[in-house]
Amino acid sequence: MAYEQTEAIVVRKVDFSETSVIVTFLTPDRGRMACIARGARRKNSPLNTALDTFNRLELTYAYRDSRAVQNLIEVSVLDGYGILKRNLLRGACANVIVEAASRAAFEHQPVPELYAALVRGLNRLTEPDTAPQAGAAETLFDLLEASGIAPSAGTRESGMFLGRFSAADRERLQRALARLNDRGEGIDPGDAPVLLEFLYAYFTHHLEAPLKSYLFLKNVARDG
Repeated sequence: MAYEQTEAIVVRKVDFSETSVIVTFLTPDRGRMACIARGARRKNSPLNTALDTFNRLELTYAYRDSRAVQNLIEVSVLDGYGILKRNLLRGACANVIVEAASRAAFEHQPVPELYAALVRGLNRLTEPDTAPQAGAAETLFDLLEASGIAPSAGTRESGMFLGRFSAADRERLQRALARLNDRGEGIDPGDAPVLLEFLYAYFTHHLEAPLKSYLFLKNVARDG
């Protein structure tokens, strides 16, 4: 057993016992990794807030190949992304990209490009000038690109998914995909909802895992 250190984003936290939780992290070095945080549920434990979803941390953990769940030793918070927890729409967008990155990652396999794309996306969503849905769509594309399966405008594969949209929406999608493929100035915020719908279908097809958080985002955006 060896002690290791890495950056990580908190993906999910579930209660394990009266005093402990199991936390799923996305890390650049170990991909998706679960750790047990002993004592995190105790009153006044600093781990309570440190292990909030979206938090970017520096972890120290005890790693053993034979264990599915590693032992968390110490954490320090690098960024709490407070605005994502105070703003419902931004938080819903953050949930989508965090879930997408987690599902695209492998357990205990390095994913530095995927991790970097997620961090860029979370930072993007904290910027006041970023339209939240546009930021989420651009980040979903970046995550697909980091996974080697990003869609391209005008390809036969993209056309398979475009067929379910209206002619006007297909035009919006082709424009948005072309800008993303060309690394332009980002997409038009007005194109973001239909692009998110397209990327959700594309992601679900390729990763064989629907993004549950996307349905919540649709409801938040509609009610907002």
